[in-house]
Order: sequence, then C-alpha cells, then structure tokens
Amino acid sequence: EEQDGQSGFDPVKPDFDKYPTARAGRPYVAVLGEGEMLIIPSLWWQNSTSLDRSISILRNFINSDNEEMHKKQLNEVNARQLSKVRR
Repeated sequence: EEQDGQSGFDPVKPDFDKYPTARAGRPYVAVLGEGEMLIIPSLWWQNSTSLDRSISILRNFINSDNEEMHKKQLNEVNARQLSKVRR
C-alpha cells in the first residue's frame, strides 16, 4: 500500500501479516552526529527517528538517472490531489 510515495508499513511496529514481503527487507541502521549527513540511494525506502531535539532536512535530488520517475510520481500525486478538489 503506497500513497504519494509513502508506504503504510511501519518498521518500528511491523505488521508482517499486512506486508509479508517486508520480512525479506534488510535494515541498515545509522546514528548520525551533529553536522553529519547520510546519503540514501535512489528508490530506497527510509525511515528516520530523532534521538534528541534536532532539526532534520530531507532533500531529494533529481538528475538524469531518476528524472522520468520523479515526473511520473509528481503527475500521479497531482492527479490524485486534483480529483479530491473536483469531488
């Protein structure tokens, strides 16, 4: 189940009955310190949790390798939002 590029799967409280293929997933854990950055490969699902008060910034980079995918996703999101407005 995916909507607007987000999964309904919660890795903190996994529901493997609803998402059985998630059992095959391999989690990677990283604890970042002040000023550190983590680069996540394109198309990888990710989840983050702040262990302390912090400001987190997420930036999606679009380049020639993933431009068409991003255009498609944006068009799908826009179409869903427009259909809600037109109801």
